[in-house]
Amino acid sequence: MIETVLSQLEAGGDLSMEQMSETIALVMEGECSEDEIARLLVGLHRKGETVAEVAGAARAMRKQMTPIRTGRQGVVDVVGTGGDRSGTFNISTAAKMLQVQPRQLFAWLAEHGWIYRRAGSKNWLAYQNRLQQGVLVHKACIQRTDSEQERVHEQVLVTAKGLSRLAENIDRGQMTWAQADAASGLQLAAEVVHG
Repeated sequence: MIETVLSQLEAGGDLSMEQMSETIALVMEGECSEDEIARLLVGLHRKGETVAEVAGAARAMRKQMTPIRTGRQGVVDVVGTGGDRSGTFNISTAAKMLQVQPRQLFAWLAEHGWIYRRAGSKNWLAYQNRLQQGVLVHKACIQRTDSEQERVHEQVLVTAKGLSRLAENIDRGQMTWAQADAASGLQLAAEVVHG
């Protein structure tokens, strides 16, 4: 099955939600070699992941997760804020740790090639080289609405290594609203040109 999926991706084809779910299940169960996993990730990256593929991957991961049952009301998922103890933080939390405004940090990350948005998307994505450097990671999860519809939520998280690198590289005294606005404008211009 994995060879069929890899061939499909390498030819530029999209996977269905079911195909992706089955493939990620194989990866998580240790049934795929490192070469197969690399081919899967490169194939997805080259053509760009679809919503169905992200949802399929999230569905497979949810099947593998250990649910936490509680009788308490108002329990909140703190993954990404540092509460999951994985050493990753959402960008807003990282900004607070770096003592800069979140908007300024988002702008700096976009201007310096850490994150980008696909044309027409409001979600930020990490550049592949930043993922490989271990300074950023992606988180995708499925959220259910009140009407029980599923929605994929993607998020870029900063690792402890990334936070350290940002602390070394960001000049907080030089960060101004004008810079943040200019970087946001550059991002919008790039979306128009490449969109």
